[in-house]
Amino acid sequence: MKTRGLSIKGKLFLAFLAPIIILSGINVWGFVATQAISSQTDVLKQEGIALAMVARDLERDVIQVQQYLSDVSATRGRDGLNDGFDEAEKSARSFKAGLDRFRKHAEQAGDQASLRSVEEIATRFAAYYTLGQKMAHDYVDGGPDAGNRQMASFDKEAEALGEVLQPFVAQRMVFGNQLLDQSVGGIKNLRNGMTGLLIVAMAMVVILGWLVMRTLSVSLDQVEASVHALARGDLTARVPDLGDNNEIGRVGKRINAMADGMKRLMSLITLHSGSITACASELIKIREFV
Repeated sequence: MKTRGLSIKGKLFLAFLAPIIILSGINVWGFVATQAISSQTDVLKQEGIALAMVARDLERDVIQVQQYLSDVSATRGRDGLNDGFDEAEKSARSFKAGLDRFRKHAEQAGDQASLRSVEEIATRFAAYYTLGQKMAHDYVDGGPDAGNRQMASFDKEAEALGEVLQPFVAQRMVFGNQLLDQSVGGIKNLRNGMTGLLIVAMAMVVILGWLVMRTLSVSLDQVEASVHALARGDLTARVPDLGDNNEIGRVGKRINAMADGMKRLMSLITLHSGSITACASELIKIREFV
């Protein structure tokens, strides 16, 4: 950066302005990066964590449906233990509500693959739940022999449902972890970027301040040396050309002009002193003659 020709005020202003510009740039970059992280966090909350928890709830609802229907089958609904059908229905409704959330999300995102998976899970669950109810009713109405005839088919439907549901849930958990990793990575990048930029900014401020101070110090040292020589009586001393048209450069030129004036004045004084000395010698000779 060329600072020759700048006034001292200009150099000092530049030394203060540069850090402000750098810090403003860092703030702008930090704002943009923060907005990106905020967007990632919103996606994480809405699509990552929330849907991952819904996926876990789907697994829980399937297990509870099986558990409640199994309880009814085991007790055959006796002694007031026939509320398993109602509890299984609640879990089935919870499962369908969670699946509807995935269906709406897939439709909004235009994710046809996820939409096909959701529809397949819905079909499998409907068959699983229908057969589970039939098995439980057969246990209650026809006893173990009637219920046992449905057990193998129910287990087969449960296995078929698990084959499509478990990969779907695992995929949602992986996706949630990926979004979480992206958010964490964005925060780390912001932290590292801010740290690096601040280090660069501090280095630039130090370097710029050193350059300005060095320029002023060198110029002042040269002026001081010339003034000191003039003070000792060396009228040939001059402030070298500083190459700066600033306050110090102008002071140096005026000192040189003053030194030139003093040299001319001393030459005149020397000349007049010689004339006076010659006149005095003549007067002495005349007096001696008289």
